[in-house]
Amino acid sequence: PGFSGQDSFTYQATDGIDTSLVAMVTLDIGRVDLDIDSDNNGYINTSANKARMQAEDQMEATTPKPITFFGNNSPHPESARYIPLRVKIQGGNNRLWSMEYTPNIAVYKKTNAGYALVPSGNKFSFANNPPANQYWVKAIDKNTTNLPNGQDKIDLILWDNGGVELERDTVTLKVQDGSSVADWVIPNDWTIDSTGFKTPMPAEGAVGPRAEGTGLPYNRYNAGDAYTRTPVQGAFSLSFTVELDPRYVHADYHPKGKAEIIDKQDKPKLSFVANSGVKIGPVNGRRYYEVAILDVVGWVDRAGGLGVLNKPSAWTGNPPDKVHIEKDGKLLYVEESLSRLMTAVKYKGQYADMTDAQGINPTSWEDYYNILQRHYNRFRALGRTYRMKIEFDGNATLTVAVAPQGSNVFSTVYQDDNFQLQGTDNYLHLQSHWGS
Repeated sequence: PGFSGQDSFTYQATDGIDTSLVAMVTLDIGRVDLDIDSDNNGYINTSANKARMQAEDQMEATTPKPITFFGNNSPHPESARYIPLRVKIQGGNNRLWSMEYTPNIAVYKKTNAGYALVPSGNKFSFANNPPANQYWVKAIDKNTTNLPNGQDKIDLILWDNGGVELERDTVTLKVQDGSSVADWVIPNDWTIDSTGFKTPMPAEGAVGPRAEGTGLPYNRYNAGDAYTRTPVQGAFSLSFTVELDPRYVHADYHPKGKAEIIDKQDKPKLSFVANSGVKIGPVNGRRYYEVAILDVVGWVDRAGGLGVLNKPSAWTGNPPDKVHIEKDGKLLYVEESLSRLMTAVKYKGQYADMTDAQGINPTSWEDYYNILQRHYNRFRALGRTYRMKIEFDGNATLTVAVAPQGSNVFSTVYQDDNFQLQGTDNYLHLQSHWGS
C-alpha cells in the first residue's frame, strides 16, 4: 500500500537463475528529524561537527534539555525565554506533518510580528503550511509533577493523507522553575533544583550560558553569568558544592588532524575542562574579581600527568610559570600561566596568597611545579565533588576554603589580605563553562 502507484513487476530470468526470491524494495515514506541543543553547548550541532551532531542525536530523546520557566517578575527580555528547535523533513510529498508537545512547554514559529504558536497536534499539509527549519520553544508552566521524571517532550510526526503515522522523532526537555528564585537572575542555560543552582551537563564548547542560537550574550546580563539582584555592600559568606564532570571538555580543534596550533582559529587550551567561577563586582564592565573553579586534576591528567610537568621544558616565561606542552616539536596547547590554572584561588592572583605556595615566593620552574604538585594532590584527594566557601570580612580579607563533601572542616586554599570591593555596586556572579 502506498507504493508510488506501482504494484507489479515483470522479471526476465536467464536459464539457471532462481527467481523465487523477489527483489527487495525500499519504500520512501519520508524522513523527519527534530534537533535541540541536547548537549548544552550553546547551539544545535550541524554536520560541520558530525561527531557532536551524532552524539546529540543519541541524547535528545533520553537526556532532557533544561529550559527555565520565568515568572512575570523576571527581568529577562522575552527573547531570552526561548530556546531554538530545528526541523528537517524529507520526502514529504502528499504527506502531512504535525508537532505534539506536553503541557508545560509550547512551540513557536518566529514571524515579523513576533512568535506565532504552532498548535500541538494540528496536522498541516506541505502545500498550505510548509515547515520552517527554525522553531522556538518556551516554558509556559513550572508544574512538572504530572510527567515522568519531570520530563517534557516534543514529537515531530509525518503522516500519510489517510492519517496513518509514518515516522516520528522526539526530543525531551525538563522545565526548571525560575519564578520563585527571588535573589538571582538566572539565564536560560542554567538549571535549578531544590537545593540550589546547577548548570546543565554535559556541556562541550560552551562559553557560559548565553542566548542560544545567536552567540550573543543576554543584553545586560554580563555575558550570561547568573548574578544576585541586590548588590553586595560589605561582608559576605558564600558556601556551595562543587561538582565536576571529567567526561566532557571543550573540543580541541586540530585542522586536518594535526596535533599542533596552526592559526588563531585553533587554540586548544588545557583549561578547556570543567571550568567555572564566582565573580565579585559590577554587573556591567569587567571591573570584577573572580575566584576560579577549575578541574585542576582534569587538566593535569590531560597534559599527561605530573611527570610530564616535572621538567624544565614544560615551563616557559620570565618568571617560568607558563605551562608549555610539546609533542614532536609542536606546541599542543596554548601556554597558560599557573595562576590561571589553579582552583579555589583568585584568578590571576598572587602566588604568595596561595596556601600551596607555602610562603615561598616562586622564581624557578621547580617552585611553580612544587606549587602545582601540592595543589593537584590536594584536589585529587578531595575527589570530583567537594565543598567550597568564599568569605569576605567586609574590611580587606578574602578567604577561599574547601572541605570534603559532607564535612564542615574547611582548609584554606587562598587568602588575600588586601582585597577591596569596587565601590558599592558589587554583585556576586556565578559563571559556567564546560561540563561544570
